[in-house]
Amino acid sequence: TIAGLTPMMFESSSLAFYMAPIAVTLCFGLAFATGLVLIVIPALLTLLEASHGHLADQLRKFLHTARAELAAAGQAGANPNPLPEREK
Repeated sequence: TIAGLTPMMFESSSLAFYMAPIAVTLCFGLAFATGLVLIVIPALLTLLEASHGHLADQLRKFLHTARAELAAAGQAGANPNPLPEREK
């Protein structure tokens, strides 16, 4: 598509006066989207997959600590519910 629109970008006829900006927009838009799909999105997916294991470990540690603190608070006679009571 980009190769097919390239001659229209450099045309100098009266019709090309209106069509050349459209051809330029389409060519650069397609080139940008192609670069985005082939380079940026795979890089973001790789980073997301790499961070998934790290985030899962951090969440597991946080939940373990929170459960231990709630269990200790329950054994000490404290209110295990950290949310305040509603006023009536």
